[in-house]
Amino acid sequence: MQFSVDDLPQPLLLLYGYWQKKNKNGCLPGRKDIDPVDMRQFLAHTALIDIVGDATSPKFRFRLVGTHIVDVHGSELTGQFIDELDIGDSWHDALALCHYTTENGKPAFQAGEYLRKHDDARFGFERLMLPLAGDGRSVDMLLVGANLTRLPNNR
Repeated sequence: MQFSVDDLPQPLLLLYGYWQKKNKNGCLPGRKDIDPVDMRQFLAHTALIDIVGDATSPKFRFRLVGTHIVDVHGSELTGQFIDELDIGDSWHDALALCHYTTENGKPAFQAGEYLRKHDDARFGFERLMLPLAGDGRSVDMLLVGANLTRLPNNR
């Protein structure tokens, strides 16, 4: 889950740089610090995830999802929980990424492939998970960067 900035594709690198600039005095940025107007170059690759429930058993629900993610995946994800996504077994990894970032207050990155169950469509993905904290310390939302690629089916 740890990464080097060299691992990040351009839109995720831009998002990471933006998020880093919002960190002030050792405090995590909050949702109020994030301005979509400043994110035009990479906004289509971003999503916001609400953390729902208590700290012992949080659930993760998409609040907003960028057009790149929706267009390549082929369906709207807003309002869905991570564990409800049609991303094959990859939802386990996505959920682990959410938990890691929430519990540690640190960015995390994953790359891989998933097979959408309903039509066997294959996708490559790169996910960057960034913590947001309204109080600067306790993670209460996640800012996500995603780069998706539709892959040819080998079946």
